[in-house]
Amino acid sequence: GILDQTYLDKQARMVSRAVILLHKNEISKQEFDKYTYIITKLNNHLLTLIEELHTKFMENSPKVIISLPKANMDLASFGFIQKLLDGSWFAEAQNETAFDYKITNEYFYFYKNIFKD
Repeated sequence: GILDQTYLDKQARMVSRAVILLHKNEISKQEFDKYTYIITKLNNHLLTLIEELHTKFMENSPKVIISLPKANMDLASFGFIQKLLDGSWFAEAQNETAFDYKITNEYFYFYKNIFKD
């Protein structure tokens, strides 16, 4: 349907950007494979969550620790967010909750260089 086409178009643009990064030797073949894997797993819901993650970061900038009571495990498996280890979050966390996650450099690279139109 038309909604499927919306995210398929975005995925095509992201793959194109990843190909360019590979061609320019800015990413390795292994990184390219990882990014294309992530891109093929994205749907409208995950696209929205990736955008919302950036919005949360901008609201809390420059801190990269955000509270995500219902963190999406796909974002964690992609390496975009990382749960702080029990006991470590007290010193690091902005909100000092058990739901605090660190937004990773992997996310920021993906967002800036591949995700963002």
